[in-house]
Amino acid sequence: MAVFPNSADLRAAAIRKVTIGPSPFTAAIARATGSAVWTIMDAAATMGEEVSRASQQQWNEISLPTAIKIGGAVLDRWVYNNIGEELSGRQEAEVSVVSVTFTKIGGSADDPSFPIPAGTLVATGAGLTFSTILPAIYPAGVGGKAVTVTAQCLTAGPIGNIDKTTINKLVSTLDTTGTIQVTNREYASGGTVDETDVEYGARAQGFYRSARRGTRFAIEEGARTTRGVTQATATELLNPFDTLPRYRGSVLVADAAGQANRALTERTRSNLDNYRALGVPLSVKGGVPYYPNIVIEGLQFVAGANTVAVIEQVRAQIVADINLLVPGATLERALIFAAMKRVPQVLVPAACLIEPAGDIVPQIAPSTANFTIIRAALNTVSINGT
Repeated sequence: MAVFPNSADLRAAAIRKVTIGPSPFTAAIARATGSAVWTIMDAAATMGEEVSRASQQQWNEISLPTAIKIGGAVLDRWVYNNIGEELSGRQEAEVSVVSVTFTKIGGSADDPSFPIPAGTLVATGAGLTFSTILPAIYPAGVGGKAVTVTAQCLTAGPIGNIDKTTINKLVSTLDTTGTIQVTNREYASGGTVDETDVEYGARAQGFYRSARRGTRFAIEEGARTTRGVTQATATELLNPFDTLPRYRGSVLVADAAGQANRALTERTRSNLDNYRALGVPLSVKGGVPYYPNIVIEGLQFVAGANTVAVIEQVRAQIVADINLLVPGATLERALIFAAMKRVPQVLVPAACLIEPAGDIVPQIAPSTANFTIIRAALNTVSINGT
Protein backbone atom coordinates (compact mmCIF):
# COMPACT_ATOMS: atom_id res chain seq x y z
CA MET A 1 0.00 0.00 0.00
CA ALA A 2 1.30 3.47 -0.87
CA VAL A 3 2.43 5.59 2.10
CA PHE A 4 2.19 9.35 1.73
CA PRO A 5 4.60 11.76 3.54
CA ASN A 6 3.74 13.43 6.86
CA SER A 7 4.83 16.86 8.12
CA ALA A 8 8.14 15.54 9.49
CA ASP A 9 8.98 14.04 6.09
CA LEU A 10 8.12 17.30 4.32
CA ARG A 11 10.12 19.41 6.81
CA ALA A 12 13.17 17.14 6.42
CA ALA A 13 12.89 17.43 2.63
CA ALA A 14 12.87 21.25 2.88
CA ILE A 15 16.01 21.20 5.06
CA ARG A 16 17.76 18.90 2.57
CA LYS A 17 16.88 21.38 -0.17
CA VAL A 18 18.41 24.24 1.84
CA THR A 19 21.51 22.20 2.61
CA ILE A 20 22.16 20.85 -0.90
CA GLY A 21 20.90 23.54 -3.23
CA PRO A 22 21.50 27.32 -3.50
CA SER A 23 19.71 29.20 -0.70
CA PRO A 24 19.72 32.78 0.71
CA PHE A 25 19.97 31.30 4.24
CA THR A 26 21.86 28.48 5.90
CA ALA A 27 20.68 25.05 7.05
CA ALA A 28 21.38 26.12 10.66
CA ILE A 29 18.83 28.91 10.38
CA ALA A 30 16.30 26.53 8.84
CA ARG A 31 16.77 24.14 11.79
CA ALA A 32 16.50 26.86 14.44
CA THR A 33 13.13 26.39 16.11
CA GLY A 34 11.19 29.65 16.14
CA SER A 35 13.17 31.38 13.40
CA ALA A 36 11.19 33.01 10.60
CA VAL A 37 12.49 30.47 8.09
CA TRP A 38 11.64 27.54 10.39
CA THR A 39 8.13 28.96 10.99
CA ILE A 40 7.40 29.27 7.26
CA MET A 41 8.73 25.78 6.57
CA ASP A 42 6.73 24.30 9.47
CA ALA A 43 3.51 25.91 8.27
CA ALA A 44 4.10 24.65 4.74
CA ALA A 45 4.86 21.14 6.05
CA THR A 46 1.70 21.13 8.16
CA MET A 47 -0.45 22.15 5.20
CA GLY A 48 1.30 19.56 3.07
CA GLU A 49 0.51 16.88 5.65
CA GLU A 50 -3.20 17.70 5.44
CA VAL A 51 -3.10 17.29 1.66
CA SER A 52 -1.10 14.09 2.08
CA ARG A 53 -3.59 12.67 4.60
CA ALA A 54 -6.52 13.30 2.26
CA SER A 55 -4.63 11.72 -0.62
CA GLN A 56 -3.73 8.72 1.55
CA GLN A 57 -7.38 8.20 2.48
CA GLN A 58 -8.57 8.35 -1.12
CA TRP A 59 -5.80 5.99 -2.20
CA ASN A 60 -6.70 3.53 0.53
CA GLU A 61 -10.34 3.60 -0.45
CA ILE A 62 -9.41 2.42 -3.95
CA SER A 63 -8.58 -0.93 -2.35
CA LEU A 64 -11.56 -3.08 -1.34
CA PRO A 65 -9.68 -4.93 1.45
CA THR A 66 -8.77 -1.57 2.99
CA ALA A 67 -12.34 -0.32 2.56
CA ILE A 68 -13.59 -3.45 4.36
CA LYS A 69 -11.11 -2.86 7.18
CA ILE A 70 -12.23 0.77 7.58
CA GLY A 71 -15.88 -0.19 7.09
CA GLY A 72 -18.90 2.04 7.42
CA ALA A 73 -19.34 4.84 4.91
CA VAL A 74 -15.95 4.13 3.30
CA LEU A 75 -17.06 0.62 2.31
CA ASP A 76 -20.46 1.90 1.17
CA ARG A 77 -18.75 4.48 -1.04
CA TRP A 78 -16.39 1.87 -2.53
CA VAL A 79 -19.30 -0.40 -3.44
CA TYR A 80 -21.27 2.47 -4.98
CA ASN A 81 -18.29 3.83 -6.95
CA ASN A 82 -17.09 0.46 -8.25
CA ILE A 83 -20.26 -1.63 -8.58
CA GLY A 84 -23.14 0.79 -8.38
CA GLU A 85 -26.71 -0.25 -7.74
CA GLU A 86 -26.27 -3.72 -9.29
CA LEU A 87 -25.18 -4.99 -5.88
CA SER A 88 -28.00 -4.69 -3.37
CA GLY A 89 -27.24 -2.56 -0.33
CA ARG A 90 -26.38 -3.85 3.10
CA GLN A 91 -28.73 -6.58 4.23
CA GLU A 92 -30.57 -5.65 7.41
CA ALA A 93 -31.61 -8.08 10.12
CA GLU A 94 -34.06 -10.56 8.62
CA VAL A 95 -37.10 -12.27 10.10
CA SER A 96 -37.42 -16.04 10.12
CA VAL A 97 -40.08 -17.92 8.18
CA VAL A 98 -41.90 -21.12 9.09
CA SER A 99 -44.84 -23.27 8.02
CA VAL A 100 -47.65 -23.17 10.60
CA THR A 101 -50.29 -25.90 10.69
CA PHE A 102 -53.90 -25.09 11.71
CA THR A 103 -56.07 -28.01 12.87
CA LYS A 104 -59.71 -27.82 14.00
CA ILE A 105 -60.62 -30.13 16.86
CA GLY A 106 -64.05 -31.80 16.74
CA GLY A 107 -66.98 -30.19 14.99
CA SER A 108 -69.70 -31.65 12.76
CA ALA A 109 -70.25 -32.39 9.11
CA ASP A 110 -72.38 -29.24 8.82
CA ASP A 111 -69.61 -26.86 9.92
CA PRO A 112 -68.90 -24.29 7.18
CA SER A 113 -65.48 -23.45 5.87
CA PHE A 114 -63.78 -20.39 7.31
CA PRO A 115 -60.91 -18.15 6.24
CA ILE A 116 -57.45 -17.93 7.78
CA PRO A 117 -56.59 -14.37 6.72
CA ALA A 118 -53.12 -13.12 5.94
CA GLY A 119 -51.82 -11.52 9.11
CA THR A 120 -53.28 -14.14 11.44
CA LEU A 121 -51.14 -14.12 14.57
CA VAL A 122 -49.77 -17.19 16.33
CA ALA A 123 -47.18 -17.38 19.10
CA THR A 124 -44.82 -19.58 21.06
CA GLY A 125 -45.22 -20.30 24.75
CA ALA A 126 -42.53 -17.68 25.40
CA GLY A 127 -44.58 -15.02 23.59
CA LEU A 128 -42.65 -14.81 20.30
CA THR A 129 -45.25 -13.85 17.69
CA PHE A 130 -45.53 -14.94 14.03
CA SER A 131 -47.87 -13.60 11.35
CA THR A 132 -49.18 -15.57 8.37
CA ILE A 133 -48.09 -14.20 5.00
CA LEU A 134 -50.83 -15.51 2.67
CA PRO A 135 -54.51 -16.26 3.26
CA ALA A 136 -55.92 -19.79 3.37
CA ILE A 137 -59.32 -21.48 3.68
CA TYR A 138 -60.07 -24.16 6.25
CA PRO A 139 -62.41 -26.69 4.59
CA ALA A 140 -65.97 -27.36 5.72
CA GLY A 141 -66.95 -30.40 7.76
CA VAL A 142 -65.60 -32.08 10.84
CA GLY A 143 -62.22 -31.24 12.24
CA GLY A 144 -58.94 -33.12 12.04
CA LYS A 145 -57.86 -31.64 8.71
CA ALA A 146 -54.52 -29.83 8.67
CA VAL A 147 -54.06 -26.57 6.76
CA THR A 148 -50.49 -25.29 6.47
CA VAL A 149 -49.69 -21.61 5.94
CA THR A 150 -46.35 -19.82 5.74
CA ALA A 151 -45.75 -17.28 8.53
CA GLN A 152 -42.96 -14.90 9.44
CA CYS A 153 -41.68 -13.82 12.82
CA LEU A 154 -42.51 -10.27 13.89
CA THR A 155 -39.10 -9.96 15.56
CA ALA A 156 -36.03 -9.88 13.32
CA GLY A 157 -32.91 -11.87 14.11
CA PRO A 158 -31.87 -15.41 15.07
CA ILE A 159 -34.30 -15.34 18.01
CA GLY A 160 -36.98 -16.32 15.48
CA ASN A 161 -35.19 -19.52 14.42
CA ILE A 162 -37.29 -21.61 16.79
CA ASP A 163 -37.40 -25.37 17.16
CA LYS A 164 -40.24 -27.49 15.75
CA THR A 165 -43.55 -27.70 17.71
CA THR A 166 -42.68 -24.47 19.57
CA ILE A 167 -45.65 -22.50 18.21
CA ASN A 168 -48.70 -23.47 20.28
CA LYS A 169 -50.94 -20.39 20.67
CA LEU A 170 -53.51 -18.85 18.33
CA VAL A 171 -53.47 -15.12 19.09
CA SER A 172 -55.96 -13.90 16.47
CA THR A 173 -59.64 -14.81 16.49
CA LEU A 174 -60.87 -16.86 13.52
CA ASP A 175 -64.43 -16.95 12.19
CA THR A 176 -65.31 -20.38 13.59
CA THR A 177 -66.86 -21.80 16.73
CA GLY A 178 -64.46 -24.76 16.70
CA THR A 179 -61.29 -25.13 18.73
CA ILE A 180 -58.19 -24.46 16.65
CA GLN A 181 -54.78 -25.91 17.45
CA VAL A 182 -51.64 -24.48 15.85
CA THR A 183 -48.11 -25.81 15.64
CA ASN A 184 -44.98 -25.76 13.49
CA ARG A 185 -43.82 -29.14 12.28
CA GLU A 186 -40.44 -27.86 11.14
CA TYR A 187 -37.75 -25.48 12.28
CA ALA A 188 -38.18 -21.78 11.63
CA SER A 189 -35.30 -20.56 9.46
CA GLY A 190 -33.78 -17.42 8.00
CA GLY A 191 -33.61 -15.07 10.99
CA THR A 192 -30.34 -13.13 10.73
CA VAL A 193 -28.61 -10.10 12.26
CA ASP A 194 -27.54 -7.00 10.31
CA GLU A 195 -24.89 -7.72 7.69
CA THR A 196 -21.40 -6.86 8.96
CA ASP A 197 -18.74 -4.93 7.05
CA VAL A 198 -16.85 -8.18 6.42
CA GLU A 199 -19.96 -9.95 5.08
CA TYR A 200 -20.91 -6.98 2.89
CA GLY A 201 -17.34 -6.78 1.60
CA ALA A 202 -17.37 -10.50 0.82
CA ARG A 203 -20.49 -10.03 -1.30
CA ALA A 204 -18.77 -7.18 -3.10
CA GLN A 205 -15.72 -9.37 -3.75
CA GLY A 206 -17.93 -12.08 -5.21
CA PHE A 207 -19.93 -9.73 -7.42
CA TYR A 208 -17.73 -9.84 -10.51
CA ARG A 209 -17.24 -13.60 -10.31
CA SER A 210 -21.02 -14.06 -10.16
CA ALA A 211 -21.72 -11.57 -12.96
CA ARG A 212 -21.54 -14.40 -15.50
CA ARG A 213 -24.87 -16.05 -14.74
CA GLY A 214 -25.30 -19.80 -14.76
CA THR A 215 -21.89 -20.72 -13.34
CA ARG A 216 -21.53 -22.65 -10.09
CA PHE A 217 -20.08 -19.62 -8.31
CA ALA A 218 -22.83 -17.33 -9.60
CA ILE A 219 -25.53 -19.73 -8.39
CA GLU A 220 -23.94 -20.03 -4.94
CA GLU A 221 -23.57 -16.25 -4.68
CA GLY A 222 -27.14 -15.81 -5.89
CA ALA A 223 -28.43 -18.20 -3.25
CA ARG A 224 -26.52 -16.32 -0.54
CA THR A 225 -28.16 -13.04 -1.62
CA THR A 226 -31.51 -14.56 -0.60
CA ARG A 227 -32.78 -12.99 2.61
CA GLY A 228 -31.94 -15.34 5.47
CA VAL A 229 -29.53 -17.62 3.58
CA THR A 230 -25.88 -17.57 4.71
CA GLN A 231 -24.59 -20.87 3.27
CA ALA A 232 -24.98 -22.39 -0.19
CA THR A 233 -23.36 -25.21 -2.16
CA ALA A 234 -24.19 -25.83 -5.83
CA THR A 235 -23.50 -29.10 -7.65
CA GLU A 236 -24.21 -30.55 -11.07
CA LEU A 237 -26.35 -33.65 -11.34
CA LEU A 238 -24.41 -36.27 -13.31
CA ASN A 239 -25.55 -39.25 -15.33
CA PRO A 240 -24.47 -42.30 -13.29
CA PHE A 241 -23.63 -44.29 -16.46
CA ASP A 242 -21.28 -41.87 -18.20
CA THR A 243 -20.77 -39.18 -15.45
CA LEU A 244 -21.74 -36.44 -17.92
CA PRO A 245 -23.95 -33.53 -16.79
CA ARG A 246 -27.70 -34.16 -16.94
CA TYR A 247 -28.44 -30.46 -17.56
CA ARG A 248 -29.73 -30.08 -14.04
CA GLY A 249 -28.31 -28.42 -10.97
CA SER A 250 -28.85 -28.74 -7.24
CA VAL A 251 -28.31 -26.19 -4.51
CA LEU A 252 -28.12 -26.90 -0.79
CA VAL A 253 -28.86 -23.85 1.37
CA ALA A 254 -28.93 -23.09 5.08
CA ASP A 255 -29.20 -20.16 7.44
CA ALA A 256 -26.66 -19.23 10.10
CA ALA A 257 -27.88 -22.09 12.30
CA GLY A 258 -27.26 -24.63 9.54
CA GLN A 259 -30.91 -25.26 8.70
CA ALA A 260 -33.45 -24.26 6.09
CA ASN A 261 -37.14 -25.09 5.95
CA ARG A 262 -39.54 -25.26 3.02
CA ALA A 263 -40.37 -21.55 3.15
CA LEU A 264 -36.72 -20.52 2.96
CA THR A 265 -35.96 -22.89 0.08
CA GLU A 266 -38.93 -21.52 -1.86
CA ARG A 267 -37.65 -17.99 -1.30
CA THR A 268 -34.25 -19.10 -2.59
CA ARG A 269 -35.70 -20.85 -5.64
CA SER A 270 -37.53 -17.68 -6.66
CA ASN A 271 -34.42 -15.54 -6.19
CA LEU A 272 -32.26 -17.89 -8.29
CA ASP A 273 -34.30 -17.14 -11.42
CA ASN A 274 -31.96 -14.17 -11.81
CA TYR A 275 -28.83 -16.35 -11.64
CA ARG A 276 -29.50 -19.73 -13.27
CA ALA A 277 -29.09 -20.36 -16.99
CA LEU A 278 -32.28 -20.05 -19.03
CA GLY A 279 -33.94 -23.44 -19.44
CA VAL A 280 -31.77 -25.16 -16.83
CA PRO A 281 -33.82 -25.99 -13.72
CA LEU A 282 -32.32 -25.95 -10.24
CA SER A 283 -33.35 -28.16 -7.37
CA VAL A 284 -33.14 -26.25 -4.08
CA LYS A 285 -32.88 -28.26 -0.88
CA GLY A 286 -32.68 -26.96 2.64
CA GLY A 287 -30.50 -28.15 5.44
CA VAL A 288 -31.47 -29.79 8.71
CA PRO A 289 -28.67 -29.77 11.30
CA TYR A 290 -27.38 -33.15 12.44
CA TYR A 291 -25.16 -33.31 15.54
CA PRO A 292 -23.21 -36.61 15.58
CA ASN A 293 -21.57 -37.79 18.78
CA ILE A 294 -17.80 -37.32 18.77
CA VAL A 295 -16.11 -39.68 21.23
CA ILE A 296 -12.35 -39.54 21.87
CA GLU A 297 -10.60 -41.83 24.35
CA GLY A 298 -6.93 -42.11 25.20
CA LEU A 299 -5.90 -38.62 24.12
CA GLN A 300 -2.43 -37.90 25.51
CA PHE A 301 -0.54 -34.76 26.50
CA VAL A 302 3.05 -33.57 26.83
CA ALA A 303 4.58 -33.46 30.30
CA GLY A 304 3.47 -30.47 32.37
CA ALA A 305 0.40 -29.67 30.29
CA ASN A 306 -2.76 -28.39 31.96
CA THR A 307 -4.88 -31.29 30.76
CA VAL A 308 -8.22 -29.74 31.73
CA ALA A 309 -7.53 -26.56 29.76
CA VAL A 310 -6.04 -28.41 26.80
CA ILE A 311 -9.03 -30.76 26.56
CA GLU A 312 -11.33 -27.73 26.33
CA GLN A 313 -9.13 -26.28 23.58
CA VAL A 314 -9.34 -29.55 21.65
CA ARG A 315 -13.12 -29.66 22.09
CA ALA A 316 -13.51 -26.06 20.87
CA GLN A 317 -11.22 -26.68 17.88
CA ILE A 318 -13.19 -29.74 16.78
CA VAL A 319 -16.50 -27.87 17.04
CA ALA A 320 -15.13 -24.89 15.10
CA ASP A 321 -13.77 -27.04 12.26
CA ILE A 322 -16.90 -29.15 11.90
CA ASN A 323 -19.12 -26.07 11.81
CA LEU A 324 -17.16 -24.76 8.82
CA LEU A 325 -18.50 -27.61 6.68
CA VAL A 326 -20.68 -26.36 3.86
CA PRO A 327 -24.14 -27.85 3.24
CA GLY A 328 -23.84 -31.34 1.80
CA ALA A 329 -20.19 -31.81 2.83
CA THR A 330 -19.01 -35.10 4.31
CA LEU A 331 -17.58 -35.15 7.82
CA GLU A 332 -14.32 -37.08 7.43
CA ARG A 333 -12.53 -38.63 10.37
CA ALA A 334 -9.37 -36.99 9.03
CA LEU A 335 -10.88 -33.57 9.77
CA ILE A 336 -11.31 -34.47 13.45
CA PHE A 337 -7.74 -35.82 13.69
CA ALA A 338 -6.41 -32.64 12.03
CA ALA A 339 -8.33 -30.47 14.51
CA MET A 340 -6.83 -32.35 17.49
CA LYS A 341 -3.29 -32.12 16.12
CA ARG A 342 -3.51 -28.35 15.72
CA VAL A 343 -3.83 -27.84 19.48
CA PRO A 344 -0.43 -27.47 21.24
CA GLN A 345 0.66 -29.96 23.94
CA VAL A 346 -1.53 -32.77 22.54
CA LEU A 347 -0.39 -36.25 21.48
CA VAL A 348 -2.93 -37.93 19.20
CA PRO A 349 -2.84 -41.76 19.11
CA ALA A 350 -4.11 -43.33 15.88
CA ALA A 351 -6.86 -45.25 17.69
CA CYS A 352 -8.19 -42.48 19.95
CA LEU A 353 -11.19 -41.52 17.78
CA ILE A 354 -13.95 -43.94 18.79
CA GLU A 355 -16.95 -42.18 17.21
CA PRO A 356 -17.69 -41.67 14.43
CA ALA A 357 -16.39 -45.05 13.32
CA GLY A 358 -16.32 -43.86 9.71
CA ASP A 359 -16.86 -40.79 7.58
CA ILE A 360 -20.39 -39.34 7.86
CA VAL A 361 -22.12 -38.60 4.55
CA PRO A 362 -25.13 -36.22 4.70
CA GLN A 363 -28.45 -37.90 3.92
CA ILE A 364 -31.94 -36.70 3.08
CA ALA A 365 -34.21 -36.32 6.11
CA PRO A 366 -37.38 -38.33 5.27
CA SER A 367 -39.67 -36.00 7.24
CA THR A 368 -38.69 -32.84 5.36
CA ALA A 369 -36.92 -34.06 2.18
CA ASN A 370 -34.08 -31.74 3.23
CA PHE A 371 -30.43 -32.67 3.44
CA THR A 372 -28.78 -32.99 6.81
CA ILE A 373 -26.00 -30.50 7.45
CA ILE A 374 -23.40 -31.78 9.86
CA ARG A 375 -22.79 -29.57 12.87
CA ALA A 376 -21.14 -29.90 16.29
CA ALA A 377 -21.65 -28.44 19.76
CA LEU A 378 -19.45 -28.54 22.84
CA ASN A 379 -21.81 -30.97 24.55
CA THR A 380 -21.66 -33.44 21.65
CA VAL A 381 -17.87 -33.91 21.90
CA SER A 382 -16.64 -36.28 24.62
CA ILE A 383 -12.90 -36.39 25.35
CA ASN A 384 -11.38 -38.88 27.77
CA GLY A 385 -14.74 -39.33 29.48
CA THR A 386 -15.51 -35.62 29.88
